[in-house]
Parts: sequence; C-alpha cells; structure tokens
Amino acid sequence: SGGEVAVEGDAVGLNAGAHDAAGDGGVGIDDGLCGLGRVGAEEHQPDEWRFEGASGEDEGPFGEESFVVGEVLGDGLALLGGGGVGHAGADGLEETEVFGRGDRHRGSISESGVRYPVGVEHGTGEDGVMTARAAAVAIVRRLREHGHTAYLAGGCVRDELLGVEPKDFDVATDARPEAIRGYFKRTAEVGAAFGVMLVRDFGPTVEVATFRADGAYSDKRRPDSVEFSDARRDAERRDFTINALFIDPLESGDERVIDLVDGRKDLIARTLRAVGDPDKRLAEDHLRALRAVRFAARYGLSIEEGTGEAIRRHANGLEGVSRERIGEEIRRMLTHPTRARACELLHELRLARAVFGEERDYDAAVLRGMADDVGYVGALTGLLVARGHEPRMAGGGLIADARRALLLSNDDRDGLRAAWAALGSLLTAWDGLGEAARKRLASGAGFRDAMAVLRSIEPALGGAVDAEVARLDGRFGGLAPAALIDGAALISLGMRPGPSFSRVLDAVYDAQLEGRVSTREEALAMAKSLA
Repeated sequence: SGGEVAVEGDAVGLNAGAHDAAGDGGVGIDDGLCGLGRVGAEEHQPDEWRFEGASGEDEGPFGEESFVVGEVLGDGLALLGGGGVGHAGADGLEETEVFGRGDRHRGSISESGVRYPVGVEHGTGEDGVMTARAAAVAIVRRLREHGHTAYLAGGCVRDELLGVEPKDFDVATDARPEAIRGYFKRTAEVGAAFGVMLVRDFGPTVEVATFRADGAYSDKRRPDSVEFSDARRDAERRDFTINALFIDPLESGDERVIDLVDGRKDLIARTLRAVGDPDKRLAEDHLRALRAVRFAARYGLSIEEGTGEAIRRHANGLEGVSRERIGEEIRRMLTHPTRARACELLHELRLARAVFGEERDYDAAVLRGMADDVGYVGALTGLLVARGHEPRMAGGGLIADARRALLLSNDDRDGLRAAWAALGSLLTAWDGLGEAARKRLASGAGFRDAMAVLRSIEPALGGAVDAEVARLDGRFGGLAPAALIDGAALISLGMRPGPSFSRVLDAVYDAQLEGRVSTREEALAMAKSLA
C-alpha cells in the first residue's frame, strides 16, 4: 500500500513514504524515482543495493535518470545519485564519487532518514549553504544558457583529478566581463582589464575569468596586455600543464575533462611540466620557480627534466621578485606537511640562495623529523637550523636577516625570536634550571615551537623535557598558575612602585611555582620580608 513493497521482512520503497513504513531496514526513494533493490537483515550486513530507473512526472533529486550502487552498514543508508559509488556507516556517509559530475562529496545520514551527500549540484552543504562547487556549476550553466563556452578551470580541476578537495572553484569562459555583469546580479571587478570578475549570486564567491592570451611581462609579474581568446590559448598561457586543464561539469566520464596541453597525462605520471617553453614561462614570472617547488612537494610530483633545468637557470631571477611574494610562497610551503620535501627541492634547484641571500649546507633530516602539525614559526626555526645556523648562539642578526628575506610580520618576527631563544635555553641550560625556571620556560613564548625542533635534532633530550614538563604540570598549580599577589598588593603593604616591584613579584611567584608559598597570606608575608 502507498508504494511499499515488503520482501522477507525488509522493505524496498517506490516512493518517499516507504522509508517510514519499512522501519529500521527501510529504503525510501524520493518522489519521482522508481527503485528496485533490497536491504539485508542486520545479520547479513553489509549488503549491496541497487536502484535503477527513470523519474516520473516529478524529476528526482539527481536528474531524470539514476544508477546507484552502495552499501548499507548497520542501519545507515547511502543514497548516491547521478551514477555513483560509495558506502555508509551507521553515523553517515563516507567518501563518494559521482562520476556523472566528477565530484568528490561527503555527506551524512540523519536519524530521520537520508541527507544527501554534501556538494551535489542541486543542493547545499551540511550548514544549509550552497557549496562552492555547486555555485560554480550554476554559473557555468547560466553562461551556457546564454550561448557561451564555460568550464571549471585551474587549481580546482587539478585537485579534483588528484582526489584532493579544492579550496575554491574558478570558472573560465568566452563571455566578456561586460556580458558577465549582465548575466549576474552580484558581481565585482577584481581585474576587468584582465577579464577577471567575482560572482556572488549563489552564495560562495566564484572567480569568473574570460579566456585570454597574455602579452609581454615587462614587470615579471603581470602581462602588459591581454587579448581575449579561446580555451586553447588560455590553457597555453598558464604556468604548468597540471594547472591548464578544464572540466565541463555538465558532461560525464572522460568527456568532461578538456585537456589541450597533455596535462592529464602528466597528472597520471605524477610529473610537473611547464606549458610550452619552460624558459619563457619562468621569464614571465620568476615566482613560478617557487610555485613549481610547492606543487611538486604538495602533490608528490617529479619535476620534468627540462623544467627543472630551466628553474636552475632562472634561480637568480628570484632576486627581482618582491619579498612579500617570496615570503608568502615560503609560508605556504612551511605550513604544509610536505615542507621537508619542499625545502629539499629549494636547495636542489639552487633557489635557497636567492631566497635567503646566501648558499649554505642543508641538513634535510631536521625538517623530516618534525611533526606534521608544526606551525609557520616552528617550521621556519627548523629550516634555519637545517641550514646550519647554530641555535646555541644569539640569533639577533639571523632573525633580522630572515625578516628582510621573507618580509616577516611583527608577530612572526617576535615569535621566531622567542622560539630561537627558547631552543637555545633548552640546549644549553635546561639541565641546570630549577623548578620555577623550568616552569617559566615551558609556559613561555616560543617553547612549543622550540620543542618541535628539539624533538627532531635531539630526540633524547626532547623526550626527557616532555616527560619533565608533564610532571611539573601536576605540581603546585601547574606550569603557570594565577599569581597569588600583584602590584596592588605590594602598594597595600606600603611599597612605592619602582624597579623593586618586579623583583619582589618575581621572587614570590617563583616561590609559588615551587610550592614554598601556597596562600595569599603566605605570599604577602614573603613580599613584606623581601621589601
């Protein structure tokens, strides 16, 4: 009744009402979809299930035709569409691939039934907001409706084909900026002279760029002029073949990938290759040498021989690139778990001298031994050690040089200075420090970053320090308890503000850290005796 079909106590539903009737074992197919399949009893999990058919008068959520294969584990239900494969646990959907759109999606299943995979074209993410990919696809569709060619382009295509979730999605089209303004209500110009617009009609901001060919790069950064063109010339102006691919999100299978520069072959071979003449590509913008290093390290690519030789020939050209741009590329390398490989390539390709201003020996083991979750300052501290700088020596001049080379912010400079000082103290003074001094060092600025390096270069000492810090954290209120008294308390004792304040407060706080005073009254008495 009502479209439900019961088979040996389990149910396969032909409409949305079937899920409720079927109970824990039920499968509900949304309105308009015909379904054939089965759900096994709990003791037979996992069981494959399959639906195939066409929609009726009301189109189903994944288009007019659906073919679905998946697994039901426990009482979880996976509903995939557009030709998809995936699996689900009791707490939701793991990774899926919708071949019809080339998407990688994540989704989940609520207690009340099916929640569609996040990122499908028709829907939204778990927070109810349209996903960036869905917004980009909607833009492509609208441009197509107006007779234009439009594709997903650039890094998002590379990432999708490598199975990496893109951070953002860009669209390339033959529509001119003035036409784009007319097709969408919420647009902004970020480089209309270069054919670049931002579109916000569907929630997430999507960069939409007109296909173009670039003129000369006299400033070694931007083309002096551009000529609006077609997809082929747009691909041929890009830096590396893996970044010069397009995806047609409205097509399926191999036809969805538009490859005009053999970039897909390079992706399969895990090769980074310049588009066309590598010397020309690098001469246009010498920062591309650093981008090559970052891409090769992050995606596990080998740099094609001709491209690598061109990078070596153009290494000195980095000296003409702004320190801000160089610093940002180094930051992106160092804040990724592949930082060790990136820094090895920097030195192998002779780029490190142009970045830091001098050639030095490089110990690759330092960064290899550091944890993946180290932040920028910790990784930079490790890189300086790997380049042979002695952390037992004062680092004032070294920090100043690093700031100039990478255009460090004030916060990064101060953090690097603190990390360098803390590392020096750990290596030279830790064994001789008392409990209060150890607690102060362990709770102070730079300690975490210093420890990230210490564990790599002196693992035995690093382990001993970790154990001691854990022990100290359980004594007398921990590493950095709130002080029992402050300056106001000293004034109440009749003391006049001055240099003696800090000496007295430090002495009382050290006694607190070591358990020699434990109450405010004891702290006041000690302060009075010191005064």
